[in-house]
Amino acid sequence: MWTWIWTGLLALAVVLLLLVVLLSKVTIRVHASKQNKDEQITADMKALFGMVNLHYEVPRIVFDNFKQGFKVETAMDSQSPVMSNYKEDAQHIDKEKVQQWKEIYKQILHATEGLKVWTEATLKHLEVTQLAWTTDFAMKEADHTAVASGLLWSVKNFIVGGLSFRVHMKKPPELQVTPGFGSSPHFTTQMDCIAKIGLGYAMYAGLTLITRVLKVKGGTKQWLNILFKA
Repeated sequence: MWTWIWTGLLALAVVLLLLVVLLSKVTIRVHASKQNKDEQITADMKALFGMVNLHYEVPRIVFDNFKQGFKVETAMDSQSPVMSNYKEDAQHIDKEKVQQWKEIYKQILHATEGLKVWTEATLKHLEVTQLAWTTDFAMKEADHTAVASGLLWSVKNFIVGGLSFRVHMKKPPELQVTPGFGSSPHFTTQMDCIAKIGLGYAMYAGLTLITRVLKVKGGTKQWLNILFKA
């Protein structure tokens, strides 16, 4: 009898632990800043109550020339009880690279049934808890500064407005444009964003994506080819 009781309690504990894990959140933090010629982009993802911690950083973006495009240096750090890895890389982003990404996107669309529908459904479960985007700048001429200020407001409202239709905003975004009239030319911008998604739904979305790939003839092979080439 005691054996059945302890077995039942153990099963209940496992179920409760599984529920807690599935109801936990995956937190994604993105920080991007540019001050004149200096820029930095970082992204952090935490899951399973901090047991899984990924850090991605773009410390430098250098424009070489019109032919070679931009040189992007990246660093990725993965820390968890089961995996720890640090990797640095650098690559040029030119017209050929952009064209390659476009071809990969077309292949993914072709290899996945209803990818756009899946993407929209997944984004609707993404909660943006913080979005702050500030810009402080000045140009040589005051009238140019005024025109640029209006354009920046339009761009920010267009981007954030489109985003608000696709994700769930927990609170209104904080947008700010500060034109500097009469000051020396400068440009500083900073964006901070925190987004969360339930781990249970993220796992469900992953399984749904696999199902959509399996529905397409040759979809799995195409995905594997894309992943191995990457």
